Amino acid sequence: MEPQDPQEFAISWWFAGGTAVATASMLAYVAHDDFGLTRREISTPSLIAAAVIGLLVVTEYFGKRLRKPK
Repeated sequence: MEPQDPQEFAISWWFAGGTAVATASMLAYVAHDDFGLTRREISTPSLIAAAVIGLLVVTEYFGKRLRKPK
């Protein structure tokens, strides 16, 4: 894997973060308005899901960086 330009790396992370926020907002809107869930019923599972996804992303990122080349 080739080293990536730091500016491209930062832009891709900001874009991914913005996309994640927009997706979460749309899903919360649908769950609240269409399915009739309360905000409390939406927030707890979404925080757990965000923590799990964040853990997977961090594990993948640092796993690639710390993996020894063969």
